[in-house]
Amino acid sequence: MSAPAVADLGWKFVVALKDGLPAGVALNAAAHLALGLREKAQSCPELVDRMAFIAYEDAGGGRHEPISALSLIVLTGRPQLERTKATPDDGLDYYGVALFGPRVVVDPLTRRLSLWR
Repeated sequence: MSAPAVADLGWKFVVALKDGLPAGVALNAAAHLALGLREKAQSCPELVDRMAFIAYEDAGGGRHEPISALSLIVLTGRPQLERTKATPDDGLDYYGVALFGPRVVVDPLTRRLSLWR
């Protein structure tokens, strides 16, 4: 699938991570969540096209791709699934969640979260 010529800035990527994760764990979780999100989108081609991956050229003509034409925001917040271990299907301590979608849908879901530092 080819990326659109111009990124649709009405769409965005967000990774929200559990507050207090060590930096290495947070980076690992964010990378895996982003890769998983891209893989999940394969079943929905219109989402892949909206993800807008492009190639950057350096001064020597070398191409660096794929690079997202949209920014990826990494946020932090309190874990909302702390008690999943008590439920039959959920025994995991979730580190985060990745979202991709229209800003009008994603922004209200992430408004109260802070930028990860």
